[in-house]
Amino acid sequence: MVSAKAATISKSRDISLYKNLMAGLYDGILIFDSAGLVIGSNPRAEFFLGYASDELWGLRCEDLVIGVNTRVLHKLHSHAQEGRFTVVNGTCKRKDGTSFPSEIAISRIRLLNEGDLIFSIRSMERREKAREGRESGEEAIRHAAAGIVVCTTEGRIAFVNPAFIKLLDAAGEEDVLNHMIGDFCTSYDGVKAMMHAPSSQGSWLGSMELATAKGLKREVLVTAAMSPTRHGAESHLVLTMTPLPKAVL
Repeated sequence: MVSAKAATISKSRDISLYKNLMAGLYDGILIFDSAGLVIGSNPRAEFFLGYASDELWGLRCEDLVIGVNTRVLHKLHSHAQEGRFTVVNGTCKRKDGTSFPSEIAISRIRLLNEGDLIFSIRSMERREKAREGRESGEEAIRHAAAGIVVCTTEGRIAFVNPAFIKLLDAAGEEDVLNHMIGDFCTSYDGVKAMMHAPSSQGSWLGSMELATAKGLKREVLVTAAMSPTRHGAESHLVLTMTPLPKAVL
């Protein structure tokens, strides 16, 4: 028969193990009872949401996860009873009123009662900001007035922006991509300098004459630079071509 002292020691160890496990998790953890009130959390969730653990206790789910009200919780309980995980993209609300995008995995757990739910919260804020940064950069390139071309080190065109297509009077990307950049330039020596100088000097600046699809000649100011390699990927040459105004006689 287990003594009361031994039972107390065992319970204390279980609580210590539970706290250590919760503290070591990368994701934020919130545990809600069947009424949707917080009955448990870990330090990561407290950091994400800006609350102390005692401040989180008893808060409603919809105060912390926007849109997850009583009706939604009822659906989540139904899924959990079937042994299913639910993963949703949600928005969590901090104590200061700000919010952050998150991915939330929801499942059933018995902490105090049979109907408890555990929310495992992963902040997507950095990923979302990185995505927005990439989209802003792509938007800037698409709407840049200068033509931008990305080539392999051999000169094969891998990317162009709309301004470069317009410089060539081309119908679209299909008339330019996978062609050699030299196909659109009138000077072999100029292309050679443009292609090889950046690898040894860091960048190259010079003028170049382009031959358009309509047979016209268009002079541009070119800046050429090598893009840095990442994880052993192939280097690329980035060309920025700005139309030069025609001389006025």
